[in-house]
Amino acid sequence: MILNSRVLFSIWAIIFFVPSLFWHLGCYIKIIFTKKIKATSPVISVGNLEVGGTGKTPLTIEIGKIFKEVLQKVCIVSYAKSEESLDEPILISKELPGMKVFYGRSRRNALLEAFNSNCDLIILDDGFQYFDIKNKIDIVVIDPLVPTVFLIPAGRMRFPLSFLKYADAIVINKSMVSDYIYKKMLQKFEKYGKPIFEARYEPNCFVDVKGKKYTLNFIYGKKVLLICGIAKPDRFINTVYTLQPACILSAAYPDHFDYSKKDILEIGKIFYREKCDMVVTTKKDLVKLEKFDVDFPLYAIDIIIKIEPYKIFVEWLMNKFYSIRCEKIDL
Repeated sequence: MILNSRVLFSIWAIIFFVPSLFWHLGCYIKIIFTKKIKATSPVISVGNLEVGGTGKTPLTIEIGKIFKEVLQKVCIVSYAKSEESLDEPILISKELPGMKVFYGRSRRNALLEAFNSNCDLIILDDGFQYFDIKNKIDIVVIDPLVPTVFLIPAGRMRFPLSFLKYADAIVINKSMVSDYIYKKMLQKFEKYGKPIFEARYEPNCFVDVKGKKYTLNFIYGKKVLLICGIAKPDRFINTVYTLQPACILSAAYPDHFDYSKKDILEIGKIFYREKCDMVVTTKKDLVKLEKFDVDFPLYAIDIIIKIEPYKIFVEWLMNKFYSIRCEKIDL
């Protein structure tokens, strides 16, 4: 039996739209009835409206570098899938040596640990959803290429676009976004009256498992096998493609993927069977792969974030921080 379009739409509505509508309603109930509390330390949250992959962690690291110059005790709160999967916390620790990183599967528990450590500032990687913290600066990162119409499970959005009114600033991921799409999205965001900044995520160099760096033209003309376990592998693939390798093969795993020895053997088989010249991954994946004794040349691409206008962003960030810094009150 061939289903007509009306029946198909009804099925789609039952499976996706109705749950999405309840999710939408739940978002508003949560923010209306959440009791505000003042945390023991000021918090800067780098969050988003969708389920992931907007570039929060690089921005978290950049903000950590900014405040490391002016404060004695800054700490980071990050997510860890398990004790065996510490890709983001380890990456943050490497980029911000000496800075304490609290982590866990429950960000809330890690955040409570950070509150008890008497930090001058807590930078929270993915914390927009914690509406109960009064002295929190919310920076929301937006990917203009992601449709903002549908909430989970019909789409990728955790919160409706209207929740930008609860943000303190908006950072737009402008990497690989056309000027037309950018200007179109900018018109949507400007009505919320928030400071808007651009973020470009650009390749800087390649690095191997021993930390040795190589220039970007190192990849030119080579046959490359790409592997990654991130939310949006297409961005990573497109970034490498712009560096003009001869050929690209790719293997994309789920976000926060835990590689096993079996996975490494399979990657090695593909590498040798296809006669590749190198295996390229992300720095987040390299953290998990470097523990294995690989028998193929493995490199990660180092991505740097450029925020524009940078001086205005830093000035805004400092002014906002000192405006919420006040007497400490225990939770």
